[in-house]
Amino acid sequence: MSNRIFVLREKGRGNYVPYFLEMDEIIFCSFATAKVLIHTSTEVFLFPHNVTHFEYIEGFVKTDRPFVVNWKHVKGYDEKWSQLSFNNSTDLVNVSGKHKRKIKELIIELQKILEDTPNE
Repeated sequence: MSNRIFVLREKGRGNYVPYFLEMDEIIFCSFATAKVLIHTSTEVFLFPHNVTHFEYIEGFVKTDRPFVVNWKHVKGYDEKWSQLSFNNSTDLVNVSGKHKRKIKELIIELQKILEDTPNE
């Protein structure tokens, strides 16, 4: 199985070129105005398919209707605002009520892993 996906990279206003993006580079995906946007630490790409495609990929987690995140990039969870933050990105992603329990469980797992990881 390939670790890359086909996306469209904007080259000039409204002009797109095909591009193969490494899955590890994806921080999160969002659905906005009838298109799926793939957010990385440096660029936003257009994905020519449905955002639900990512819900079935290991390591990707749905947090709200328009958002699917790559869990390996999650830095923390703000419970007051119900938002996830990421390493290498200032973007925040909402967590809806129906996904809060799952996200809290994953955050607890992430904290345990970080506590067990020796500092280098």
